[in-house]
Amino acid sequence: MKYQRYMTLTARLFCGYTLLVCALTTIGAYDGPFAHSWMNFDYVSQFRFLTVPLVLLMAIFALWLMLGIRTRIIAFSAMVLITVLILFDFSAPSAVYGPAAIWEFLHATGFLFSLLVLTIQGGGETALVRGGWQGLF
Repeated sequence: MKYQRYMTLTARLFCGYTLLVCALTTIGAYDGPFAHSWMNFDYVSQFRFLTVPLVLLMAIFALWLMLGIRTRIIAFSAMVLITVLILFDFSAPSAVYGPAAIWEFLHATGFLFSLLVLTIQGGGETALVRGGWQGLF
């Protein structure tokens, strides 16, 4: 099915771009129209000393997702990492309320749902390295 190829490619690019924006927003290098309050993990005080390794890990996940390298493994790892960071500290100082909060919630939900779909389905035909979980264990 031709549409499936484009859907997985679009999901990979969307998730990779969102992770890259998360990484750049956390270090303060990007504050554009696509940055939301849930993407800035600098407020998580428990991970303050891990900011640089987390940003590097998110950037590596983003690049690997965009290229389609071990998409299932990277999507699952990114989903776990972002979910833990979002749920770890609810006291974000830059919390948004009103209509903007609905947009941010939809973006975060769409992002995590896309990662879940990529975890189940894989990178598709356009993936650079295919094979999923084969040969890993």
